[in-house]
Amino acid sequence: MTAQICDLIDIEGSEAELACELPLPFGHSRLLTLSDAEAQQLCPFAFSTMCWRNYFAAWSIRNGRLFLQRIDGKYALSGVGRAGLG
Repeated sequence: MTAQICDLIDIEGSEAELACELPLPFGHSRLLTLSDAEAQQLCPFAFSTMCWRNYFAAWSIRNGRLFLQRIDGKYALSGVGRAGLG
């Protein structure tokens, strides 16, 4: 079994790897689903055996709120900045 790439989280300036999978904010206006061809061109590692989810995300917690900072692979964030989730 291939080890899976971890998402990252920045908690008030301290970065760590996540040992779990946070749910994506499906239905959020800024979360886009890319075609497999488009995603593979932008981020080929997301379709390797080290990334069975087909995406890698970076999260942050600021002032008690969870934000999706960046996502690469099968999904993308539209616009600039992070997406507030809570």
